[in-house]
Amino acid sequence: MFIDDIVPPICYYCAAYLKEGLLCEDCSNQLSYIHPMAARSRRDGRFLFLWDYQGLPAFLIKRWKFNRDIIARDVILFCIDSYLSEFKDEFADIDFVGFIPMHPLKKRFVRWWNPASVIARYISNKLNIPLMDVLSVRLFKPELHKIRDGDLRLKKIRNSFRIKEDALKELVAASREIRLLLVDDIVTTEATFKEASYTLVKAVNNIIVKGFVLCG
Repeated sequence: MFIDDIVPPICYYCAAYLKEGLLCEDCSNQLSYIHPMAARSRRDGRFLFLWDYQGLPAFLIKRWKFNRDIIARDVILFCIDSYLSEFKDEFADIDFVGFIPMHPLKKRFVRWWNPASVIARYISNKLNIPLMDVLSVRLFKPELHKIRDGDLRLKKIRNSFRIKEDALKELVAASREIRLLLVDDIVTTEATFKEASYTLVKAVNNIIVKGFVLCG
């Protein structure tokens, strides 16, 4: 007897009964992408993002980020793959893919891994764009994620990043304009992205930083 005869398949999110697959039609529709033109208009051209942080997208990110759920990871990476295929032209001018780093103490004792680096590596491999480990975190501020005020968060995060020496040498030595895609999982106040971008632009005159996140 097959396992589906004993335990019929159900939707990963809403638990509705399915004939096949992981998600029912209604839940799958929650993963429809926000068009790049709409994303740029909502974030003043700074970000491309797939979804709003609500419903199924928020559930998937939380399950992957905090529970290391491989089903949530696979659904997210499948959506990224589809997005990159549909909107490949949006990334045609990108020279390097980087990511928002995590402080070593947070990575070791709090989170153990960085979703942004996984997403950046996936984009790099999919589009054959070099991955650059460009930034590190100088200051560990575990209370930062609780701050929702953008100006206060930007003040708290000031001078938290530095450019890694090897990356800085490569960027400064470039004889032309460099376009870097800076990846994170979600963006709320934009303070982290603003500070990371400021760190890069302050040190490298010929760099343009673009953002890519799952939810904006």
